[in-house]
Amino acid sequence: MSVQAPSAASSQKQLQFSDAAGCKAWLARLPLGNPAQCHALLTTQVKLLPAAAVAPAVKLEVLELLRKPVADVQAELAKNCRGKPLPLNAGDNEAWQDVVTTWRAMAAGYDALIDAMASTAPDLAVNAHLICQRALRYTAAAMFEYCHIYHAVNGALWQQLHRLYVFSENAGLASTAVSDGVGPEATSSTCAATYAHALLIHLAQPDALNGEQLDIVDRWLYRWEALVILSPELLPQAGIPALAVDVSSQKGAGLAKQMPASGVRHLNLEPLSKTLRQTAAALKQQTPAQLGLGNLSREACEKLLLALHVQWCAAGTGRIDDRTPASIKVMISPNIASMHFHLTGKAFR
Repeated sequence: MSVQAPSAASSQKQLQFSDAAGCKAWLARLPLGNPAQCHALLTTQVKLLPAAAVAPAVKLEVLELLRKPVADVQAELAKNCRGKPLPLNAGDNEAWQDVVTTWRAMAAGYDALIDAMASTAPDLAVNAHLICQRALRYTAAAMFEYCHIYHAVNGALWQQLHRLYVFSENAGLASTAVSDGVGPEATSSTCAATYAHALLIHLAQPDALNGEQLDIVDRWLYRWEALVILSPELLPQAGIPALAVDVSSQKGAGLAKQMPASGVRHLNLEPLSKTLRQTAAALKQQTPAQLGLGNLSREACEKLLLALHVQWCAAGTGRIDDRTPASIKVMISPNIASMHFHLTGKAFR
């Protein structure tokens, strides 16, 4: 097939390829020297894919091909909004919105294939575990961007995450291994582990972590996510506070005693707690780099491990402040004269 050179104008109108070979050729023509343009072109194609007149099996192939270039341009664009003063200015906020939009578009692309399995493409069922895991991972990626600007996660994203995990459970695929080589650590994963990864990120009190620490915790969880066991049954009493997540809610995990009686998944964190303690003990003899924890100081690593253990496996777990919309206007007065004016409506003398 013929493949047009990518251009902003042409890519706004229609999908620029109809099969995996065409997608590879189109990707080879991307203007790599212009990350912003690359990002716009890729995002447009990802958005067009679900509704395109292309076989669902081809859409899956294309989405898999797009994963690496999308991850690369997302990392570049995220530099324009991470670690910036808050609240974000207009330009930085636009970059943040673009990053979230692209993650959500990737999630929607895989999510649409789940719908196709139930109707026009039952043959995709052989890849159901991969499709669902990808949808979960990209939903979680969009949620992670909220952590970086210290915003509460959109409730619709929590609902989407829960729905995808429940689908994997009902299909008997929650524990089926799938290769997930595009993340910070090339590894295998499962739908259950990917779901647990997202839950733990938001249980780690991200508002108390800086951007570097957030990225470290995210990277560590690629190694530890499989240690969390999810169960619909109430777990036996243990030394760890009981945690659970209501899969019908717009929230993440919290203390089990605050959850409803049904529709709950309980988190068994005993294996994770043991690993955290063993890792902290190993730091007495080895450096974080030797343990595969990254190039940070031993002291910083120990503090972060302790903080995570407190949040996930000790008394601090589940203490997440609920945020509710408010319309109260807060006035900040820098001096006595302005305070006097706002209180009395008269000039200070």
